[in-house]
Amino acid sequence: MQWCEFEDGQVILREGEAGEHVYRILTGEVEIFTERGDRTIVLGSVHALEFLGEMSVIERRKTNASARARGPVTADRLDRWEFVQLISEQPMAANRLIERLSERLRRANERIVRLSVSMQDGQASPAESNREDDGELL
Repeated sequence: MQWCEFEDGQVILREGEAGEHVYRILTGEVEIFTERGDRTIVLGSVHALEFLGEMSVIERRKTNASARARGPVTADRLDRWEFVQLISEQPMAANRLIERLSERLRRANERIVRLSVSMQDGQASPAESNREDDGELL
């Protein structure tokens, strides 16, 4: 585990990179975003005591979004083995992770339903689905 410090605006993870580390945010806020053409789409944020990058490490896939510090941020950087060990040895950390992943899935499902209904009613286009949704990571 390595302690890290990030300045405002500093990129912590880049979309498309190999997911090799998980960050446990200790202080501050991290903005999750993706870029499509010349547009930056904010997907949500991660706060103190939450994990960042866990999905790509768990799935052993590339990251599907970028993350940057929104103000000063401190974090512990864990490699895959350290992350698995932490989750195994600290049930409260595992519980917070499961709750957060469940929340993300629920919000994504709600967004899919809203978009489907809007498209059936002729009110939205797929491009409009790339908007921020209540400031929470989907």
